[in-house]
Amino acid sequence: MSLNLVKHFILIATILSSHAAKAELSAEEMQHEAKIVFSNMSDKEQASFLKKRILFLELTEKALTKMKWAIGPVAVFQSKRKYEKLTREKYQIEKLANTYDDGTKQDILVNLAIQEEKLKTEYRSRSQITRDELSQELIKNIITAFDQKLWQQAPIVAESNEFGGFMAGGLMIEGGQPHKGYGGLIDIGISLGFNWEEKALAIQIITDVERYRSTILPSVFLAGAVGKGGFYIANQKQELKTTGTSFYPAFFPGFSSTTPNSFTSGLSSGFTIPPSPLGDVLTYENYLNKHILLRLTISPFTKGFVRIKTLLNKSSLDFLIVPFKKLLAPTINSCPALFN
Repeated sequence: MSLNLVKHFILIATILSSHAAKAELSAEEMQHEAKIVFSNMSDKEQASFLKKRILFLELTEKALTKMKWAIGPVAVFQSKRKYEKLTREKYQIEKLANTYDDGTKQDILVNLAIQEEKLKTEYRSRSQITRDELSQELIKNIITAFDQKLWQQAPIVAESNEFGGFMAGGLMIEGGQPHKGYGGLIDIGISLGFNWEEKALAIQIITDVERYRSTILPSVFLAGAVGKGGFYIANQKQELKTTGTSFYPAFFPGFSSTTPNSFTSGLSSGFTIPPSPLGDVLTYENYLNKHILLRLTISPFTKGFVRIKTLLNKSSLDFLIVPFKKLLAPTINSCPALFN
């Protein structure tokens, strides 16, 4: 393990405790602000939010329950991986700690012991419960976190007309200090949702371009390949370009993105420097530019059945559409009215 990675771990380990307290306080403040925002909404907006909140939570629970066979083993594997990784690096961290003054050395060793015991306890406890119990626990935690996000974005949820899931992958290299930095992230992904105003299935190819904005840490650096997956809520009015912010919190490999008409939340992790789980505990915020390269809506209840909106030029669009057009040619020719 390189000296830079060890230093990164030491930096993170020595500030985890203080940032945990700040994170709890920040969460309480955000919940308080969410309640104020909700109270300022009209009765109609409040009713719409509460109705859609229940709908989104039920859909999320159903989706996660269908995936629970995979959620439990992943959590056990991650706990084991974190513990084994820290055990392997413990000697190098202790050795490097000896090069610092007594006060700093003691802080490093204390935080190292705390993290080791925490991961050991987590791994042992998770190994003793059944896979199904662990899956249910994680599903409950994910839904609780998602519900908090819904309350924080109550106005967007109340006005939303589309809900779905997405997954994406991309590359990133970024770093900086509290209010200045460099680099960012670019990814491309696909989303699948339902728009109840159009009564249509919505399929989108999306690319996000992010640029470093700020962090609450003294400094951050992250580079590598990343993957994302989660849920989105939008008030979709056919906009193909939007701007906003993306936030990556500590202690959980997740993220959330907000634009004036949409909200996205999910998991984010990958093969990075520093590696997971060290990279996952970095807290930072990015500027976001979201582009819907291709939006395909399919509905038997609206004129046109299949509708396409795109930012792509004709040659790029033909590259994506022509194979499907050839495949569906018999259907299109037999039912021309649906595809006008």
